[in-house]
Amino acid sequence: MKKYLKDIAGVTLDLLFPPFCCGCKTTGTLLCERCFQHIEFLTSDVELPQTSHLSLIRAVAEYEYPVRQLLFSLKYSHVRAVGTVIGRLMYHCSVIPECDVITSVPMHPKKQDARGYNQAEIIAASIATKAHIPYKTLLTKIKATTAQASIHHRGERADNALGVYAVIEEKKADIAGKRVLVIDDVCTTGATLDECARVLKEAGAGSVSGFVCAHEG
Repeated sequence: MKKYLKDIAGVTLDLLFPPFCCGCKTTGTLLCERCFQHIEFLTSDVELPQTSHLSLIRAVAEYEYPVRQLLFSLKYSHVRAVGTVIGRLMYHCSVIPECDVITSVPMHPKKQDARGYNQAEIIAASIATKAHIPYKTLLTKIKATTAQASIHHRGERADNALGVYAVIEEKKADIAGKRVLVIDDVCTTGATLDECARVLKEAGAGSVSGFVCAHEG
C-alpha cells in the first residue's frame, strides 16, 4: 500500500469500535485500498461563471462511489473520523490552491448543534494540519436556509445562498489582503462558495479560492 494511502486509511480518531470501510464495509479501515482504487479523481478545476467572486474551485473527485459513501458516513452516520480521512485524501491526492489561511463553510448554529459538529470544519482542520497552514473560523451563517442539495436550479441555489453568511467581525484583521481558501465537502453549482467569497472579499480578503472533496454535476 502506498505510504500516503496508509496515512489516509490509518485514521481511527474517536472510534470506540473496530473501523470498517465506508464503501464496502470491510473491517479494518475507514477506506480500504480496493475502494480507494475506485475513486474518480478530477484533473481540472470546476468551471466558474465570469461573475464569480472566486479565483477557482478545485474538487478532488467526482461525487460517486466510494466518495459519496464517505461523505454520507461523515454527515449522517456521525462517524467524525471520516472527516480526517477526507482531509488527508484531499491533501495527498490533489494540489492545495495557494493560500495564507484556511477556513470552512459554516453551518447555521442550530443545525450544527443538532449534528454535533460541522463536517467542513473537520475536513478543513485536517488539511490545515497536514499542510502546516493556519486554520481560522472566519465565517458565520446568519440565516437558516433550505439545504442546497434539495435545490437543482443554479439561479435558485444562488438566491438561496445570498446574504446568509457574514465574516466574524473580530476576524477581519486576519484576512486583510490575505489569500483565503474555503473548504467544503461537496460542490454542485458553487453558489455557496461564491457567496462566502463575496463577503470575504468585501471584508478585505485579497483573493478567495474554494477546495472541496467532491463535485456533483
